[in-house]
Amino acid sequence: MKRVNVYGSIIPNDYSWYYDYFEEDYTCPRNVNKILNEANGDEVEVYINSPGGIIEAGSEIYTALRSYKGNLKIYIVGQACSAASIIAMAGYCEMSPTALMMVHCVSSGARGNHTDMEKMAEVLRTADDALSNAYMQKTGMSKEEVLTMMENETWLTAEKAKELGLVDAIMFEIG
Repeated sequence: MKRVNVYGSIIPNDYSWYYDYFEEDYTCPRNVNKILNEANGDEVEVYINSPGGIIEAGSEIYTALRSYKGNLKIYIVGQACSAASIIAMAGYCEMSPTALMMVHCVSSGARGNHTDMEKMAEVLRTADDALSNAYMQKTGMSKEEVLTMMENETWLTAEKAKELGLVDAIMFEIG
């Protein structure tokens, strides 16, 4: 059995040197893919405690986990916020009764004139639309329901996440 820790910020591979230098927790696609390749079809457990991060890296990790051919179990042990909540949608997922999940719309910075701002708004709406697919596939919720949840920056307890189908079980629950 192999273990993947999705801890700290979710970052692109190229940022890892910075986090290594300052000895900060992080998760990048290269590190996750390395563990999945080493597992070679054996069982993999993924433990999440992350505030989220760069959505492109989160999407790559989500896709790698969804594509994994072996048995995969995900455990939210602290928080699964933002991009980390997308990663949690990659398979069977249990959530600690003390953990939190947060889903929200993609955010970014922009500068320029009104055309630049309108273009950025279009890009952000497109990104929200793309990411909503992970939540819809996991839960069966409609796109409208998911986008509303994202728009409202929704914080969820384990009980609420289970009720909505975002997680499959609450850890340590009997029955």
